[in-house]
Amino acid sequence: RVHGEAKKDTFDNPEVNCLLFNENDHTLYAACGNDLIQRWDLERLDAQGNLQTFSGHKDYVQWIDLAPQCNMLASASEDGTAKIWDVRSPTSCVKSFNPGSSNAARRPRFGNWLSAVSLDSNGHWLACGGGPNITLWNVGNAQMMHAMSKDTSNTTCHFLKCDHVSGEQTIGLGDGSFCTTYQRQAH
Repeated sequence: RVHGEAKKDTFDNPEVNCLLFNENDHTLYAACGNDLIQRWDLERLDAQGNLQTFSGHKDYVQWIDLAPQCNMLASASEDGTAKIWDVRSPTSCVKSFNPGSSNAARRPRFGNWLSAVSLDSNGHWLACGGGPNITLWNVGNAQMMHAMSKDTSNTTCHFLKCDHVSGEQTIGLGDGSFCTTYQRQAH
């Protein structure tokens, strides 16, 4: 994108970095290179006003995850923030997280961009990664609970996937040499 170029409100030309299908309400979400998240109701594709836009990031949106039972969408952006959105009201984000602002997560050689985010099925926990170390956040109080530095200090995180049934979190690392799975501990 050329610096200073006006943001587009429609899905004209931006790259699509992540697609997410919500089987509960038949909607499709796209994380886009125009700093926006787009949502379509797949049952009303021909209807006026079908496209909804989530705006608030200041750089490419790289990844999205959904906790449909609590109407929450999480996004990760190259602007260094992860955001939580209420899917019923896409006009503004509910919470914003900045992992790169924490000394425990900061890794200057990689930058502050985020490329991955995962939200647990209850919307209580958010994991995000990219340039900063992978971090785990309590969504309710917006507090970082842990920065994972073991085994990931020399590479960047490119995807996070949370299995909402088993609680396993899979972390895909940028060097391509391994993918690590952590089992969430019951308290």
